[in-house]
Amino acid sequence: MPDIVHKININAPVEKVYDAVSTSEGLKGWWTEHVDGESKEGEKLTFLFPETGPVMEVLELYTNELVKWKCTGSVEEWQDTIFTFEMEEKNGGCELLFAQSGWADQSDFFAHCNTKWAVFMLSMKEYCETGKGKAFPHDINIEK
Repeated sequence: MPDIVHKININAPVEKVYDAVSTSEGLKGWWTEHVDGESKEGEKLTFLFPETGPVMEVLELYTNELVKWKCTGSVEEWQDTIFTFEMEEKNGGCELLFAQSGWADQSDFFAHCNTKWAVFMLSMKEYCETGKGKAFPHDINIEK
């Protein structure tokens, strides 16, 4: 099974990066402005782009180290894929390793999502470093 993996260095404290991926407020700053739910283990988060989007079960939260979700609804190709955000303090900043694992195959949609995740990782970097990311609907459009 193919996985999407991105590694990025962010010139911000690991605490800021953790907040960006572990809180609704942070997620609204770089991924989508439309987040519903509470980021607590066992709870669900719904992300809208603009009217539909994935539902994620929060599997693990380790402060300033790891956020792990499982897609439980809405985006068929994402069903049961696992999302991990692993962070580590490095050189006064944060090294972030993101993965979406468990894809059924390396389809056109997989390729699209791989590119979009790169766009959103850069949005997160900008959000953590400057306080302003490019969350949906202000993200870079890669469609026609």
